[in-house]
Amino acid sequence: MYLQVRQNMTVRQAAVSENVAASRGTAGTYKVRVTPQSVMPCEAGEIVKTTPSMTKEQYQSIIDRFKFNMERISKDVDETTAQTQLAHFGGCVLRMCGHDFMDFIDGVGGNDACTDMEDPDNAGLMACLREGHEEYGNVELSMYKVYQNVCTEVSLADFVVLAAQSVIVMMAPSEHRRTLSRGFNTRFKFGRTTRDEDCVMPHHILPNPDKSCNDVERVFVNNMGLTWRSATALMAVHTIGAASVDNSGFDGFWDTLAHSSKFNNHYYVNLLATSWCPEQVAATGRWQWRRCEQVEADQVDDVKNQMMLNTDMCLAFTAPNGVDVLSAQDTPCCSWVHTGLEEYPMGDVIRNNDNLEFCAKPCTKNAEPGTNARCFSPREETRMCCAGDPKFEQGVAGALDCGTPGLGRDPSHDRQGSGTLTESNKAVLDFASDPKTWMEAFLEAWFIATENGATALFPLS
Repeated sequence: MYLQVRQNMTVRQAAVSENVAASRGTAGTYKVRVTPQSVMPCEAGEIVKTTPSMTKEQYQSIIDRFKFNMERISKDVDETTAQTQLAHFGGCVLRMCGHDFMDFIDGVGGNDACTDMEDPDNAGLMACLREGHEEYGNVELSMYKVYQNVCTEVSLADFVVLAAQSVIVMMAPSEHRRTLSRGFNTRFKFGRTTRDEDCVMPHHILPNPDKSCNDVERVFVNNMGLTWRSATALMAVHTIGAASVDNSGFDGFWDTLAHSSKFNNHYYVNLLATSWCPEQVAATGRWQWRRCEQVEADQVDDVKNQMMLNTDMCLAFTAPNGVDVLSAQDTPCCSWVHTGLEEYPMGDVIRNNDNLEFCAKPCTKNAEPGTNARCFSPREETRMCCAGDPKFEQGVAGALDCGTPGLGRDPSHDRQGSGTLTESNKAVLDFASDPKTWMEAFLEAWFIATENGATALFPLS
């Protein structure tokens, strides 16, 4: 049955792809022919476009169904395989929801299940939406399976948000799960209307990672109405899952495999407690950032598969001129944060990192809360953090600092050029230092993002 579904969908998508180009209109908009609803039919009866009512029991039943399916993974396979499957599935579900709400502009869009499944920006989303992750041996792990239980009662627009919240709660560490679960449960509102036949949206409206924080500002701040701090908090969804060469042209996980199957604040910790150098993906030519420090042999496999995009790095780092946002392209340099700086205390960040590590080395001087002792000398930190820098072979002095927001050699490095940290710089430090601070900011940003564009939402009854 599953293979037949895949064959039918392949034939259908091949047919519709021929007329997608012809359907594009003027002013950069076009009618979407392959929407989430078009590949998510309701086998139980007539689809509900707008959820008429929802109780807390109905809400919880959806959460529990995702919980059941995701917990079953850990029982059927070894730990590494389970972490990989959860990371990819969770990342896909969050990406599906994010790509749905990031198209909000001028009061139109948001979470309405109006997403062009033929757009290259959405490549790979079918794996969690309908097909299941066959490549990881689990064809049952898909949103479609859970949706069939509620498709006559809950709109797909609401369901996409519920699926993302379910994944977040399930993948949160036990000490954070109750906070996130309660935050979602008490504030979730239903009533989003699915757009299918009338699905018209601008083309390529999603952020372009190559354009760095310029596109973060365009989409999250200008279009969606978030502050820089809220936009930075929302970017934590990158802590789950990985980028694929086949889908996006980028390659790697945003964190270690263990952290990529957990929804926490380690995304920010990883930005600051490690070092990053530009890398061009050989298969696609796209630029990203790769872990740069010198690591022990037993750490190589986990570290070498970690990456960041320009839209991640620019939140914490800026270019040497203090104005432009950081971009990997044609930037042979190393980005890292020195310890022991009074204006940018790294103590709590390192205490939140695995084994009190800084640039993959133990930093026991920062073991005590409230301390911010320098882990190593500036020369030692440069040498160990930037061992992978292309200029490092020329000597420590040749290791070019990409530009740090008041952290490195020049305290004037910031987007305003005023010698102070930007809002996103401060937010990264705050979120890396304290998970509670991040969770509060994330929940605020989440409800703004997922409620944009909805005209009438109602609390659970």
